[in-house]
Amino acid sequence: MLPYYKEVALGAEHGTVDGKLHKWVRPILLYVRPSSDAEKYEYYIQNLIARIEVIPGFPGVTRVVNAEAAELTLEFVTAAEMNEITGQYNDPALGYAHVSWYNSTGALFSGSIFIVREAESSEADVLHALTEEFTQALGLLNDSYKYSDSIFYQGYSVITEFSPEDLIVLKLHYAVEISAGMEYDDISAIVNRKAHGAE
Repeated sequence: MLPYYKEVALGAEHGTVDGKLHKWVRPILLYVRPSSDAEKYEYYIQNLIARIEVIPGFPGVTRVVNAEAAELTLEFVTAAEMNEITGQYNDPALGYAHVSWYNSTGALFSGSIFIVREAESSEADVLHALTEEFTQALGLLNDSYKYSDSIFYQGYSVITEFSPEDLIVLKLHYAVEISAGMEYDDISAIVNRKAHGAE
């Protein structure tokens, strides 16, 4: 699983990366911009957060009521707005996540998630995009063609449940032994030591 973890955690679907692990190290202050779509999918957003918060080592999510206090924002947008955000006019995205990190530590400190609203996409697309982009905003920024049942699958998908491989990746990413800023060789060494019972 380490090569797959390297692909989704140390690569990026958009932009550039530095080959280091990036994750949240304190509770995420989340703001969901009010809209009719946000209201409709509030239950799903809560359920998704609850599923992620059981991952050992994950610092949790705290909802805030204004954007100024937020570190991570989630917003439903039109397809035209999404095209402006991503610049992908020939291949419009249904979801997009962007995060920023401290170069000195690798810890995430801000991010934005954009989802194309249901009026311009299907409910299945919205639910999948919510799941994928929220998960990618945790620091797992790349997609892969390796597992078709994965939330990170590069091809078209409406998957909303984490696959066994997804859960392994999430648990590894937020394991207390794995620190923000680590490179692949450091992560691999820790995993291999644990696998052989050495600490």
